[in-house]
Amino acid sequence: MRHEAVLVVRFCSQAEAEMAERSLAPDNNPLPPYLSLSVERRGEELVYKVACRERPLQTLLSTLDDILQALLLVEPIICEKRGEGR
Repeated sequence: MRHEAVLVVRFCSQAEAEMAERSLAPDNNPLPPYLSLSVERRGEELVYKVACRERPLQTLLSTLDDILQALLLVEPIICEKRGEGR
């Protein structure tokens, strides 16, 4: 069985999306053989495509939760940087 999900996260600017993508990139490797993950930046959006095969749906949900938790850690830093430019 294969489970797939797409997570789209929109930031306030392209620069913020780029900063978040660079901050989280080291967490993407190495992946277990049953999991695939790609991240694409589209302007101010990050698009995560996650697929899991031969594992329960909970594995996919846990991976999405990990991504969201990492984004929650990065978000205050990005917002802080935004405030410095004012």
